[in-house]
Amino acid sequence: HLLTRLPDEEVLAARAERESVLVLCSSGDDPLDHVRIGEAAEAVWLEAVARELAASVMTQPLRLAEVRDRLSSDLGLDAVPHLLMRLGHP
Repeated sequence: HLLTRLPDEEVLAARAERESVLVLCSSGDDPLDHVRIGEAAEAVWLEAVARELAASVMTQPLRLAEVRDRLSSDLGLDAVPHLLMRLGHP
């Protein structure tokens, strides 16, 4: 069995500072909007891989209207957030 050694807190903090989070949004919340968000996420992920970046996505919290509304409000968005994508160096 393999052991994974975690970096120390300073290294982890430095890596987190170099990461970015994208909020993928659309003007609506119908099935076509969901398809377009999926296409956009795929394009971003492929570009990230081409640039040797790691990516992860989160959608589950955004399935709740109150979470989507709060995120839109806090970020001053005039759109429906569907997906959060974290990008950074592995």
